[in-house]
Amino acid sequence: MRQAQEALQQSYQFTGLSDSQLAQQKSAEALLVQGQSKPALQALQRLNQELRTGNKSYVVKSGDSLWVISGKSEVYGNPWLWPLIWQSNLQVLPNPDKLAAGQQLKIRPNPTIQEVVDAVTYAREKNQRSETRIGEIQESGKP
Repeated sequence: MRQAQEALQQSYQFTGLSDSQLAQQKSAEALLVQGQSKPALQALQRLNQELRTGNKSYVVKSGDSLWVISGKSEVYGNPWLWPLIWQSNLQVLPNPDKLAAGQQLKIRPNPTIQEVVDAVTYAREKNQRSETRIGEIQESGKP
């Protein structure tokens, strides 16, 4: 019973669950309430594995940046989450500012709450260290 409850708590840490994944989670919760911990644990282990390892694919288009890609509703709908994409693609994208049109990126659709917090924190810190601010217009040659 304890293992199944822990697995349920783990599943609560993931974001962006699909309707199907939410239904699986609710079904496992119902099994736990009924005292059926073994089938609940098995269902939750499958769900957690899917949430941990699932990937989608995104092909970079001309003019894309990680900021633009992560802001798309079909990706994360939040541009501040661009570090999640970078982290999932470090082997093919060592520099987050060097995207190439046609490049295929992996998108993790279900980051954990902590991964989301870490990504936003990193993106904001990087933005604060930059001389140019998002949405800020600089004129060249003017003091």
